[in-house]
Amino acid sequence: MVSDAIQTEATPTPPPAPPTRRGFNLLAWMVILAVVAIVLVRNGIRTQENANPEKSGNLENVQLKFQGRYLVGVSEFGLPLEPILEQGRDAFTKTPMHELAWAILEAYILEDDTMGLLLADQVETKTDDEAWAKELLVGWYDGEQLSEEDRTWLVNKLGWFGELALAHGDAEKSAVINRGAKRMVVALLVVVVLGLIGFMIGLVLLSFAAVAPSQGWVTFVRPSGQNAGIYAETFALYLVLFVGGSWLLSFGSWGRWGLVVMGLLMLSTLFVLVWPVLRGVSWATMCDEMGLRFRWADVPLGVATELAALPVVLAGALAMLGVMVLARWVLGQELQQPTHPLSDTIEHMTFSVAVQIFFVAAFCAPVVEEIFFRGALYTNLSQLAHGWRTIARVGFAAFTSSFLFAVIHPQGWLGALALTPLAMTFALVRETRGSVWPGVVAHMIHNGTICTVVVFILG
Repeated sequence: MVSDAIQTEATPTPPPAPPTRRGFNLLAWMVILAVVAIVLVRNGIRTQENANPEKSGNLENVQLKFQGRYLVGVSEFGLPLEPILEQGRDAFTKTPMHELAWAILEAYILEDDTMGLLLADQVETKTDDEAWAKELLVGWYDGEQLSEEDRTWLVNKLGWFGELALAHGDAEKSAVINRGAKRMVVALLVVVVLGLIGFMIGLVLLSFAAVAPSQGWVTFVRPSGQNAGIYAETFALYLVLFVGGSWLLSFGSWGRWGLVVMGLLMLSTLFVLVWPVLRGVSWATMCDEMGLRFRWADVPLGVATELAALPVVLAGALAMLGVMVLARWVLGQELQQPTHPLSDTIEHMTFSVAVQIFFVAAFCAPVVEEIFFRGALYTNLSQLAHGWRTIARVGFAAFTSSFLFAVIHPQGWLGALALTPLAMTFALVRETRGSVWPGVVAHMIHNGTICTVVVFILG
């Protein structure tokens, strides 16, 4: 009995189990969904404003400028003109300003001022600006000279098309416009060829990725679920800081440095990464669970990820176009094509603006969005589903995080059809690699390529 008592006293009492923090963090997710709802409403208002046929803004002018330069460039290669003009006529029928732009474009391509005079004279105007633009163009095509003030006003209202109108009779200006338009067509051809090559490589990589799990070439590490709630809080804080900060910035006038300020706001949200540490998660644990440890092999893997994403993005883009066509046929409604606010800066592109666009879109956004969407949010969702079968857990975490990533972007719900598959590709690589950095590299390449094409073609 004495020995039993001694043995009992000698046995150390096990420490109490640490409190578990897994489970659904209701408050954090209420904040996340509330912020997402606010962003969706804001994006919806913006989409409606851009869809208003009476609204004439830079965004729509950029789209028309692209189509106008394309038509001018194609005509420079000596192709039949009538089929070329038929390609673009429908896009220039929304407003009297559109119709005036078309009169300018057709007169330029056909080198016929009489046609420009006829088409401009047929436009029925509704506003004072439209009436004045029509009067100036009719006079110009009828041989009248415009004052410098009228020329400036015409360019301010019609943008590139105003410059196109004033290039009539000026061989030097016409040569500059024609060279830029031909360069754009050649660039588009190069992009298409390189895109097809990347698409074929991407199909091969996707096929490899599809069989990799069954062959044991990739492994899935089941998360513990202990810190799920903390990562939900981290993501919620990021959303609140970024969306709230963007809203506050909208009240200021930042001049030509507005994009730099936006990029710095994005980078400043990285300070949220101290939150898990303040909540008791060690820095090493957070880096492991959120996939923040960088390895140099992540760079080539990121390149492969972007190539593999090309077929997926194309499928999403085709689905988006299918919805637009279906809405036109069934509902008789023209859905607004997805656009991005950065397009507003392209109308008056300068070198400093181009650098800022790359800074924001090809550096800040990929780093910050991958860390929080594929890091904090994906980790939270994966840990919430830690007890599920692997395919269900990964599918749930990848789709949910990718869908939220897509809908919170300013392209709107229609653009989400293309962005969700792209984000899911990044999420699946994050799962199998255990790192967000291949997604960061792929995201940088994706955004950087788009910026390069847009700046080169329209800048």
